[in-house]
Amino acid sequence: MQTQDTTSAFSPAAHPARRRAFTLIEMLAAITIICLLIGVAVSAFAAARTAAWKNKARATARQLAAAWNLRLQADARFPIDAPITPPYPGGSSDWSFDSTANNMSVLNSNANNVVYFEQNTTEQSANGAVNGLRDHWGNFYHVILDANYDGQITLPSNAGGGLIQANVVVWSTGPGPTKDVVIAW
Repeated sequence: MQTQDTTSAFSPAAHPARRRAFTLIEMLAAITIICLLIGVAVSAFAAARTAAWKNKARATARQLAAAWNLRLQADARFPIDAPITPPYPGGSSDWSFDSTANNMSVLNSNANNVVYFEQNTTEQSANGAVNGLRDHWGNFYHVILDANYDGQITLPSNAGGGLIQANVVVWSTGPGPTKDVVIAW
């Protein structure tokens, strides 16, 4: 007995259904995966950007500390009698102040007219104002000079505290008072 083929060329069984589009579930899954990848990338870029700002602040603090050390080597003393505003008493007889425009001019005012630290316009402040040396977050850099020349500086608690063997310490409070302190000496 011969069986007859019931499928014809025009029958749906002869041609399996072809998918012409994604289902809604597939589309939502793809969008979710893309959003997760974008979220991971954005957080990684934000962390890298903050790390770059901290590195820039650390480099500027090191340059400022080196400039004050060069001033000490050239004059054999710090300009302790200069009009630093406001002078904060540091630990023991150390001398502490912020990097305001007046204080930065004291660094470069000397008998030989030597420029120890030159600010470019991007370092002057985060919002473009020319009012001293500020980090990316708008904070002044803080400077402590070893005024009694014993080679030791006591750090205040907002810079981590402790005793450091140095003539100059410069730091920035970084992104905020509870965040990492950027320090150099």
